[in-house]
Amino acid sequence: MSNFRNQSFTNYIASLSFKDGSIWKAIKKALKEKPSYPPLKQPNNTWAIEDPVKADLFKPHNNINNPAFSNEIEQSLLSPLQMTLPPKAFSSAEVQYCIDTFPKRKAPDFDLITYEVAKHLARKTLILLTYIFNSIIRLSYFPLQWKFTIIIVIPKSEVGVPQGVITAPAVLFNIFIADQSTSPHTFVAKYADDKAILSTHENPIIAFIQLQSHLSRLESWCRNWKVKINESKSCHITFILKHQICPQIFLLTTS
Repeated sequence: MSNFRNQSFTNYIASLSFKDGSIWKAIKKALKEKPSYPPLKQPNNTWAIEDPVKADLFKPHNNINNPAFSNEIEQSLLSPLQMTLPPKAFSSAEVQYCIDTFPKRKAPDFDLITYEVAKHLARKTLILLTYIFNSIIRLSYFPLQWKFTIIIVIPKSEVGVPQGVITAPAVLFNIFIADQSTSPHTFVAKYADDKAILSTHENPIIAFIQLQSHLSRLESWCRNWKVKINESKSCHITFILKHQICPQIFLLTTS
């Protein structure tokens, strides 16, 4: 019996693989570690422990809403498009190729269509799906059901997605802020969601004006797109060769 158990365990270990994720399931089962969901700090310095309270912390900020800019975006989306040549239509082969290259373990979206379901679509269904895609491009309209999504907040662990890789949330954030205002008189350095703005000039007054002008445009962009700046984590550093009084920089009325 002992030899049989040892042989069964050896065969089980040999069957584990990185490809299907079985090795990670075995490691998790062996370690028997329970997931830890730490509390979140609220603006009033208290801690949110219950899930409904945590979910409220991720609601949009009401104090940075700009109705005028929201109406401008809505009017732009509802306005007719400029006359252009029709885009090249998708083929069913291209749709099939996209399905074949889907990540096999990708979680389904709001429609609950998994990779296995999409992989075994009938030929007729694939052609109808191609018609839908081409109609979306031609009419510039996405069905309302395709605009829903399910968001699950997962705490960031020590061993997680490396910052800066293509699957990291910071990459999507950088795409979102790609149209922020720039200036020929300042230099911007970005890494993930961190930003540094530099202004150089032999006259500190001119350097101040250039930097303050850039920050003012940045504040306007953040108000319009409902991005809240944490001014308490922002700082201004002046490097100068000779001692003199330099003007202060203001961000959200905070120096």
